[in-house]
Amino acid sequence: MKLFVIIFILFFALFYQHNYILSKKSNRLIINSDRNLYIIYNFIPNNEFLILKKEILQNYKKYFTRRNSIIRKGGAFSYIDTINTPFNKIFKSLKNLKTLEKIQKEIGLELQFVPATDPNVISLLIYDKEGDGINWHKDSSEYYGNRWAGIYTIVNTNNKNGFSSSDFLYQKDNKIFKINTFENSLLIFKGNEIYHKISKLKKGEKRIVISMLFCDVCMPIFDIFNIIKQKIINLSFYG
Repeated sequence: MKLFVIIFILFFALFYQHNYILSKKSNRLIINSDRNLYIIYNFIPNNEFLILKKEILQNYKKYFTRRNSIIRKGGAFSYIDTINTPFNKIFKSLKNLKTLEKIQKEIGLELQFVPATDPNVISLLIYDKEGDGINWHKDSSEYYGNRWAGIYTIVNTNNKNGFSSSDFLYQKDNKIFKINTFENSLLIFKGNEIYHKISKLKKGEKRIVISMLFCDVCMPIFDIFNIIKQKIINLSFYG
């Protein structure tokens, strides 16, 4: 009986600490009470996900370029980079109205993709070497309204068929929290408000995600500081 009470207390403390709000729908989770970070599980049908995952694993090494910088260590290529590659079809299968409708249905956000001229509208991010990750940062916003970043997990494994050590970490109320996402889940959060990072991989681990960028008011802001900052970040990601 005592063991049961201890387990219950630990379970309750974990959920209270992270401000989890479980939905009546089993495939989504609101991470904190101010509703600026969500996870949608089983984002696309599993058969579609397995095909998408297979295509990415078969092809990504042929096209991506590793970029190591102060901000980020890993590989990436943007929507613009994929025009003449197999990934163009993969990106189009996600960058569409169906994805926006799914987000609205599950978490109630009416979002748009940022313009296709923005290389961050959808991109593939690869972490497959020891030490790969992203340092602490907030995203700059080039648009009015809120900037929502979506991280769709394709591969997240270690050499023992478990999660990689590459966690999504974020800060709230001077505390650090971490999330390690399942494959075929979409983590969506206000990237310009939440201070976040991706912790470093260990040897033999792999994490591959598709990053998507949304906004609720997609009218560009002319802010020379943010424009320059974003250009530098894009250069470190895509070259």
